[in-house]
Amino acid sequence: MTTGFPHVVYSTGVIDTAGGSLLLQSGAIKQVEFLSNAWTVLRTGTDALNAEINDWRLVAGPTVTGTAYVPAGASLTVSVGQQTVQLPNGKFSIPTGLGKLGGQVPKAGNQLVNCQGGPRSCRARINLGGGARNREIVIQLTHTNLSLRSVNAPSTRKHAAYSLTHGHFARGGSEYVVILNAAQSSPRGSHLILTFA
Repeated sequence: MTTGFPHVVYSTGVIDTAGGSLLLQSGAIKQVEFLSNAWTVLRTGTDALNAEINDWRLVAGPTVTGTAYVPAGASLTVSVGQQTVQLPNGKFSIPTGLGKLGGQVPKAGNQLVNCQGGPRSCRARINLGGGARNREIVIQLTHTNLSLRSVNAPSTRKHAAYSLTHGHFARGGSEYVVILNAAQSSPRGSHLILTFA
């Protein structure tokens, strides 16, 4: 990429961001943003920009569509699994490799989870297998004066992409409510452990 501010805006097939990273080979970056439906690079200076951007997404189907801004004289290449796709300046369509798995993402719903433990601490297990879209998770806590200490995904399930948003305590602190989004490709048995103390 050589000039301008490269960015991508997704229009279909993407649920949310699962984070990202940037490896800069040359040029100068002011900021990189990974939003729920887009990513953008704000560069500084006039030097040619050469960077590798990893943009992890929660996808909902076999194809992701959107619009890319590729500055004149620049190129933007995307790797999905084993394939490499060069994005044009303008509209694009990228196969995700999910095939039939991406046909139907589990709909929004309400899931009740019991926090296991005592009055001083407890752990809640949230399943990710099969994915979720805007699912409200209501965790029933063991006491009203607990706070969220950690969220852990067992290392054997690294490829389960997820996001937890809008977490808050309810019913006088006896419940913790959070919205879960998880990729439908999340393998069976993948889960999160939320620890309260």
